[in-house]
Amino acid sequence: MQKLYRILIVFFVITPAYADFDFDAYQRSSFAEIKTSHSVDLLKTSRSSEYVISAATFKYRIPVIFSKQLRTITADNQAVIKAWQTTLRVPDDFINLYRQEFKVVFGKDTYWIPVQEELLPAMGSELHEGDTFELYVIVIGAIKDRLVFLTTEFKSDRAPE
Repeated sequence: MQKLYRILIVFFVITPAYADFDFDAYQRSSFAEIKTSHSVDLLKTSRSSEYVISAATFKYRIPVIFSKQLRTITADNQAVIKAWQTTLRVPDDFINLYRQEFKVVFGKDTYWIPVQEELLPAMGSELHEGDTFELYVIVIGAIKDRLVFLTTEFKSDRAPE
């Protein structure tokens, strides 16, 4: 039994971090399509209240343009993440995964999206300003008539083999 345990440890150490990520679970979409599909539920409700949380997990992969601009996560986004975390009983330390957000461009729209801290080094090395890449996000709610996304992964043409 002990030898089997050691083999599993070696296997997991050399397995890429994204190996367990289910890329196919994310629906290919555009920012405009996402806004339209949530205009009646999340966006409309967020107009009449401070924010709204989604109990469903909406997963999308969208082409975006990288700006290489980061900032500290806004209080609004942090409030929605915390409320989502509490509502869905996500572990308390989850909010610490999202301390920064980065600017992306969707067609004519610019958006700041919270990004997992562990993704930042790979994004910094694989992406250059102006690159188009595929962003994997979940929609967790809306605040002030604006959807709140969380970045879960990304895919670029410059990814190491």
